[in-house]
Amino acid sequence: MGTMRKDVTKFCKRNEKILLRKKIGLFACCYTPKGTEGFLETLFPHNLLTHAAYTTIVGGRMDYEKMSFAYRKLFQSLNKIEGFREGFVEPKIDVEEIQKLAERVKDRDNAAET
Repeated sequence: MGTMRKDVTKFCKRNEKILLRKKIGLFACCYTPKGTEGFLETLFPHNLLTHAAYTTIVGGRMDYEKMSFAYRKLFQSLNKIEGFREGFVEPKIDVEEIQKLAERVKDRDNAAET
């Protein structure tokens, strides 16, 4: 939670020079609301973020059935805290934001071909 998978981080660092020559979009699947100032900067290198055609957060969802025992216990504990669920909206995948990401990368690709 709150971090990028280590294999993705290693990939970005190891291939940064190559990625900077490509058309890329960067995204995170998570519960952090879109527009949260500075969040993506904690996940991706600055050079990739400024180079990307589009950066976004595409939402997420909880699959309680597939959660590890520790995470299930954590969320059960949080739910017992009075007021924890007030104003809480279960996150969902933002299909529209995924479409925007795809269109922006595609538009940039088409512009490079002309």
